[in-house]
Amino acid sequence: MGIALSDLNHMQLPGLLQHSAETFELAPWVAEAAFAKRPSPAGTALHEAMFGAVRAAPRDSQLDSCAIIPISLARQREPGRSRTTRSASKQA
Repeated sequence: MGIALSDLNHMQLPGLLQHSAETFELAPWVAEAAFAKRPSPAGTALHEAMFGAVRAAPRDSQLDSCAIIPISLARQREPGRSRTTRSASKQA
């Protein structure tokens, strides 16, 4: 179940990090950067703020995020955890 954009816009940073923990392959610095650009008038603006953070990040940070993709996939296969329908279809 998703969360309303208005709720994300009103969250403090710890709440936003909790709700976006698996966004961008478990890279909390992306959500932290997007937090600084709130409020987001639309989901596309939040998405762009997150992608903008990745594009603006040092190359090492970008590569570190890519390196944890296998860890993220392994966690999704742990008992009691499941991928979202969209994530599962993208990775099938």
